[in-house]
Amino acid sequence: MLLEDQRFIHEDLERLEQGISDRVLDDPRHIRDRLNRDHQISGFLDRIQQQSKRLLDIYHDTEGLRAKEIQSISTGDPFDEFYKQLNEIKDFHRRYPNEPVENLERVYKRKAPGEGESATAEIDNLFTGEEAYGRFLDLTTLHEDYLNLPGVQSRRITYLQYLTVFDQFTPPHCPIKRSEKTTDQYFSYVGRLADYLEGFLRRTRPLDDLDKMFTSFDSEFDKAWKAKEVPGWGKESQTVGPAAPVTEGTGEGTWCPDCAKEFKNDNVYKSHLSGKKHIKAAENRAARAPVTNGSAKGEFGGASAAKDLKERAIAEREYRVRKVASSMETVRSDTRVNVERKQGMTERERQQELDALFADSIETSLRPSGADDESDSSGDEKIYNPLKLPLAWDGKPIPYWLYKLHGLGVEFPCEICGNFVYMGRRAFDKHFNEARHIYGLKCLGITNTTLFREITGIEDALKLWDKMTRDKKKEKSGGENVVQMEDAEGNVMPEKVYYESKGCYRPPPDLLVVEKAAFQYRASLASLIRWHPSMEEATWAASPERLCRKDKRENADEALAEKFAPPSNVHELNDYLNPLGLSQDGNASHASQSVAAASRGGVDSNQGNCKKTNATFSPASPAYQQQQSAYWSTQQAETHPACRFLPSSAREVAIIYLVTATFKCKFAVKGGGHASFAGASSIEEGVTIDLQRLNTIQVNSEGTITQVGTGNRWINLYQYLTPKNLSVVGGRVSDIGVSGLTLGGGISYFSGRHGWACDGVKKYEIVLANGQIANASVNDNPDLYWALRGGGNNFGIVTQMHLETFRQGQMLGGVNVYPVTANASLFAAYQRFVADLPSDPDAALIIAFAYVQGQWTANNNYEYAKPVKNPPIFKDFFAIPTSFSTERITNLTDITAELTTYAPSGFRQTYITATFQNNAEIQRQIFDIFIEEMNPITKLTGALPALVNQPISKNVIDLFRKNGGNALGLADAEGPLLLVNLAVQWSSAADDSQVYSATQRVIERAVGAAKKVGVHNRYIYQNYAAKGQDVFAGYGEANQRRLIEISKKYDPKGVFQKLQPGYFKLGRFGVDEE
Repeated sequence: MLLEDQRFIHEDLERLEQGISDRVLDDPRHIRDRLNRDHQISGFLDRIQQQSKRLLDIYHDTEGLRAKEIQSISTGDPFDEFYKQLNEIKDFHRRYPNEPVENLERVYKRKAPGEGESATAEIDNLFTGEEAYGRFLDLTTLHEDYLNLPGVQSRRITYLQYLTVFDQFTPPHCPIKRSEKTTDQYFSYVGRLADYLEGFLRRTRPLDDLDKMFTSFDSEFDKAWKAKEVPGWGKESQTVGPAAPVTEGTGEGTWCPDCAKEFKNDNVYKSHLSGKKHIKAAENRAARAPVTNGSAKGEFGGASAAKDLKERAIAEREYRVRKVASSMETVRSDTRVNVERKQGMTERERQQELDALFADSIETSLRPSGADDESDSSGDEKIYNPLKLPLAWDGKPIPYWLYKLHGLGVEFPCEICGNFVYMGRRAFDKHFNEARHIYGLKCLGITNTTLFREITGIEDALKLWDKMTRDKKKEKSGGENVVQMEDAEGNVMPEKVYYESKGCYRPPPDLLVVEKAAFQYRASLASLIRWHPSMEEATWAASPERLCRKDKRENADEALAEKFAPPSNVHELNDYLNPLGLSQDGNASHASQSVAAASRGGVDSNQGNCKKTNATFSPASPAYQQQQSAYWSTQQAETHPACRFLPSSAREVAIIYLVTATFKCKFAVKGGGHASFAGASSIEEGVTIDLQRLNTIQVNSEGTITQVGTGNRWINLYQYLTPKNLSVVGGRVSDIGVSGLTLGGGISYFSGRHGWACDGVKKYEIVLANGQIANASVNDNPDLYWALRGGGNNFGIVTQMHLETFRQGQMLGGVNVYPVTANASLFAAYQRFVADLPSDPDAALIIAFAYVQGQWTANNNYEYAKPVKNPPIFKDFFAIPTSFSTERITNLTDITAELTTYAPSGFRQTYITATFQNNAEIQRQIFDIFIEEMNPITKLTGALPALVNQPISKNVIDLFRKNGGNALGLADAEGPLLLVNLAVQWSSAADDSQVYSATQRVIERAVGAAKKVGVHNRYIYQNYAAKGQDVFAGYGEANQRRLIEISKKYDPKGVFQKLQPGYFKLGRFGVDEE
């Protein structure tokens, strides 16, 4: 019956292919079901291979049975053979009446729950509870075996450390010597480790071609073994005399092969050679070395064949472990995070989590795949979500207060997007820069989408576009002859005719031609002498004739006197760029054209220039829109520059700055863009220099200094440092920029031990007013170094900072929410806490009173720099009953990310601040004033007012004296102090004046009350200040005067006071006029 077998196999193969197809189309929600599906597909593929092999054997018909069967059917009566086989089948079933008939359709069909398919117990047996269906590794048993190995007992490591080093088999990570690796115990350990990792891969990746991967590992090992390049198994070096071989350890010291130890100091190494311990170790090593005819024959020449084979087997297993572990980095990293998380849980919590994992997987597998949302939610009894709140990352509904905070219940329809409804103001504001809305505008024929923010109706958009088109045509038709010129004879003519009569007309849009002509002439002169022209020379716009004749310089020595002056015209620009090797830079030319257009207020004419370099973006480009939306406050996002530059190095910053200063074009510099008011790091119709591409991060080998580009946000830095168990003194909200926070002072969770962020800067890299890239530190330009530590953006453009770095692991953090009626208890506890802070510098605290979910609440943000629950310094606060808490042991990245959710972007924002002595009574009075003035504000759309109190303790003020002190003016203040920040967010621009007036009244009344009882302090924290507050007057008269003198020295023409008007200026007098 070979033909029947042949037909059966063909049918079987078709059923198998259909079964695989059905399962591939299925997308199970739970990892347990996905693994079950993959293992089923793997089994089907194995059966396909087996059946295909049988089928090929039938077709090959080596014994001729198939041919005979075909012949018997084709000759004689075909029904005779048919009835013969039918009788055989009946006879078989008479003898075996209970034998089931195999139904291939049912065997391979994907059964829905309830159709007889049982829970996948096979998958449950493949993984331990710790492995969570292949999400994590379970190396606990192997860790115990490792601790019991010879050579490890004296250097016990935790399970978390073992997860990091289990695939490291060479010093200094592995303390086991080569001679100890040949023991049976170590051989067995490495074998079990390799088998576990390979088995884990096979269990989690049943559809991968793992045999091919393992074969490639074996071939790579064979090559490395023959070349003696397997780590830890190369030629053993012999010591002769006192000279030591090159280190096999970290590479930073001297390695002693006898003692298997590394010495950082060479003198210590030489001294230990005469010690008893070294002599004994050298004798033992010499005794182990093979000797033939009284002399050493070589490292491996005298070793027995059995020993060679065993070493090779051990080395092969180590190599396999390294390779397999490298292919599982994601699982390994997730395992470390999971172990850290579980270390903060009780045994009961761990068991509950494990039970929930199994219960959730069984419920998921029993849920019908086609069930709708209603049946899906009814089947999951653990998730109670009657309000239909959005789900968080853990699959559970977000808190209702967070839902109300972000306004996720408010619907915002947009007709341009096809009547799509956006939930929440934040999503609505973001959608104006997204592809759906931009595509809708393009479908209406609208290409410039910049001015269409907040417009959602098709009719309104078409009317605005029609008006813009008419205005643009009208401006273009009458713009050419607007400027009239008069010559010496009194003839009046258009500007173009006037310049052409002089024989030197250069139209501003073709400024690139002018630059090239000037650059060619200046190249030879600038290579011989660096001179700076006199500021008396007229600019190109006022005296265009000077572009057509050679410029004679006879007073180069006098020009050098203005060392820090910027170029005053296009002639001089090349002389500033040439010494830096920048004159031929393409970006300089394109930047000149863009800045020239921006300086004339030309947005549309600037777009062509912006396209010439990928560092320049005009309002028409999607990148421009994306960068505008990156601001924290809506006021900043609504300020539109003529173009945006994105330099990627300090050199490019210098180019852009020099060109901007040359054309007297106003500019702004953006780091993180987290200021609250318009114009702080943005500018209308000017140039914005966006530093986001200056995002380098590098830690030195000692882990003590981190070099940070000023385009980074703190989240970038923390994500880089946290895995290394390192940190710096930085921001507490992850989305804030590094540069702005640090230049303004910078309060940190670690300020009690290290001072503010500005005190942790060891060196600044800065572009000065003359385009020079300089350093500022204790040794280089120390006066500028002092000024930058609190002086803001008044001295140049900072492009890089070197930050003090220290060890930091897990810590306590989180928010406790209290009823607002507990304010009196909180104020009393706060006053005692601040007084006690010098005794425990690891503690930090923020108290905020905010209007959330239609009621006032008190929110305490606790941080403690060590993984300690309930530190004694917080005992007074912990005694007050809470309404809600997120307090936990975690890392800095997680804590700062949590605080970011309380200050979302996409809203209108304002800050205003004042400083007081630490006093519970003044806190109570300020709180009463705040509630009284803010109650009307709570009625506004999207309003969320908050009163934030923070301490400046005595130990922090003492740290302001580090490295020569900072410019904040608090070094001699009488501490401790109370820093008050009034923060309000709202949605509508129509409410601006009401919000600004109310916040101003709160601070004025609070300061007046404090002055009456003598507890007011003049200091104004720059990073919380409102636009009209005099920050530098709060630093004290002496510090303000010193800052002005330093500004005059490094910026004699006042470029960063006049052309960069944003943020807080020194208000200096005596600056040379333009």
